[in-house]
Amino acid sequence: MGSILRKFAISALLLGAVTACSPPQPAPSPTSHPALVSVKSRDAIAGVWNATADHLVQVAVAHGTLKATATYPVTDYNADLDNATRFHVTQGGQVVVDKLIDNMPMDLRIITAEDGRTLVLLDTYSGGAHCCYGTALTDPNDASGPSFTYHDWGDVGYNLVKSADQSGYVFESADAAAAYAFSSFAGSTFPIQILSYREGKLVDVTNEYPATLEKDAAQHWREYLTDASSNATPESALVSYLADEYRLGRSKTAWDRVHAAYGSNQDFDTKAVSWLQSNGYGSTAVAPAATPSAGSGANSNAPSSPAPPSTVTKP
Repeated sequence: MGSILRKFAISALLLGAVTACSPPQPAPSPTSHPALVSVKSRDAIAGVWNATADHLVQVAVAHGTLKATATYPVTDYNADLDNATRFHVTQGGQVVVDKLIDNMPMDLRIITAEDGRTLVLLDTYSGGAHCCYGTALTDPNDASGPSFTYHDWGDVGYNLVKSADQSGYVFESADAAAAYAFSSFAGSTFPIQILSYREGKLVDVTNEYPATLEKDAAQHWREYLTDASSNATPESALVSYLADEYRLGRSKTAWDRVHAAYGSNQDFDTKAVSWLQSNGYGSTAVAPAATPSAGSGANSNAPSSPAPPSTVTKP
């Protein structure tokens, strides 16, 4: 998930920038949905850093009668908010959302999510060395009334990718809990995480994407080999690999491979199992006992030649 971590890729599949003065797009037909309408991130960011109360930055998007604006910076002393972003959404002239988000705006978009739901997203950034990205999200057509939620992505951000059934977009991110767990941030790796908007909230649907998990697990194994050969922090890559393999239902064969390559290290095994359990990768996660190979001590953690990949049967 390095591409997500190193830059918050929020400009994929743009249909073009829309400013507050632009005319609204034609209303869609009853059977059509907006693929993705977005303000280009650089257009928003360019003014944000120099914005003041006397020189507000406002960006807007529209699709038919659905309109959204982000205004920055806004202060509300009653709510103890300073330099917040006002997220204002209307549909057919009726206010759907009018909230202050305690972060600066990064992007504003209207998307078609999984199952054809139309969502409005405000991507935000808190500032700082590593943290944090977030998304304010509203579904103006929710059956129980307009919904609103805010998701904190931590350090990792997200990409929009097509859902498995091609009905709309889902959020491809990574498990931010891996930051600092086995290494400094610079040496941390992160197992993939895919979220979808369902029933008014973002839910983890990663297990519905086995091919993506396969690819991510292979990437973390390659990261382990690179890090290990340079005496970097291989443990983070190994835990990310294990997390993916746990999702694929292959925890035992994954641990066998880790022990064959990394050796027997009880401290690592204990810490890895604890992290996997506490972060939802298996409530009964147990590291199989390792059998030290010839020439390696019982506490050796020196990397050896990697075991060949086992035959894979996708769930």
